[in-house]
Amino acid sequence: MIRLTNYAGSFYPEKENELNRLIDIYLSKVEPYDRESNTLGVIVPHAGYVYSGATAAYAYKYVQQKKVKRVFLIAPSHRGGQTPFSVLLYRLLKTPLGNLSVDQDIAKKLSDDKRFFFNSFFDRQEHSLEVQLPFLYKLFPDAKIIPIMFNHQTHDNALYLADILEPYVSDDDHNLIVISSDFSHYYDAEIAEKMDMKAAELICQLDTELFFESNKNAKIEACGLGGIITMMELSKRLGYNMCKLLKYSHSGMVSNDNSQVVGYASLAFDRE
Repeated sequence: MIRLTNYAGSFYPEKENELNRLIDIYLSKVEPYDRESNTLGVIVPHAGYVYSGATAAYAYKYVQQKKVKRVFLIAPSHRGGQTPFSVLLYRLLKTPLGNLSVDQDIAKKLSDDKRFFFNSFFDRQEHSLEVQLPFLYKLFPDAKIIPIMFNHQTHDNALYLADILEPYVSDDDHNLIVISSDFSHYYDAEIAEKMDMKAAELICQLDTELFFESNKNAKIEACGLGGIITMMELSKRLGYNMCKLLKYSHSGMVSNDNSQVVGYASLAFDRE
């Protein structure tokens, strides 16, 4: 079974040459990182490429030299779902650039858990996972993808997902975790920037409860809250304590309308 593209032509170009060229442009504008990649994962925005693609490129450029065999891609469902999580039980994930393969073994093991359930209806309604696929194909065309939708974003569910994924990511540095999330929504630019800088600061503290409560109390916002907490928890457990904000932007920087913006950030989780 192949997952077809639902948002090509709206969130990103549907023509192969146009999409390929656009991603090349985004990546070329990011200075190469002079480092050996020892990164557990990244947080990446998921809006239309015209708004957030340039910021997403900072996260992908950061891990470009990493030898990646498997990508655990965790994206929020903005419309919920029947169970806390969904693992997408496809064989292939189509992009205009080519098809990515799903890690069938891990996906099927996850689907045996009663908290996971695959519903193609909710998948078709959601863009947050799909928009990451062209970047992943561009950088890691041979990597196996484990595509996970986070439907019910509670603190407990996030820690449960960390428990489930820890055995897979703890003993192999060829894994990469990608968390799909935007940040504040529809505040004026000045307020948005303050909220989002605070969110990035809290994420890098790796205090999952404080981050969750700050979101609950509307001091910060992140639509991929659950995945971010899972990333924070795994980073803390596995010793990836060097969190970095790579790039921040908001939609007003593109639209020139600063009255109601959406915030975008790329972050990475490393260890020495």
